[in-house]
Amino acid sequence: DYWPQYSLRQSYKKAGGILYKQSLLTPTEFHALQGAIDALNLNLTDEKSSSFATNRIGAVIEKDSDVYQLLSREGGSLCRLVNCLAEEEDGGEDLGKMILSL
Repeated sequence: DYWPQYSLRQSYKKAGGILYKQSLLTPTEFHALQGAIDALNLNLTDEKSSSFATNRIGAVIEKDSDVYQLLSREGGSLCRLVNCLAEEEDGGEDLGKMILSL
């Protein structure tokens, strides 16, 4: 488990803090998330002007939704990836743990 995480952190650092993952979620997480999103009645809105991106639309995901819970689950793929990238390799203090905020 150490070497894959170490390799991932090295790739992330060499790329200047950018990581491309073709598939992040497990198939089980993906299907659960897909079902949870399909069950929501999302109202799409224009992106806030404070975003550097343009011409995007988005939707608010409430904290009590299954989507939020699936993405923020401590043992989930997204949290594990973010927390892996935030860990210090030298045994120093961690930079922090992933927290989703609205």
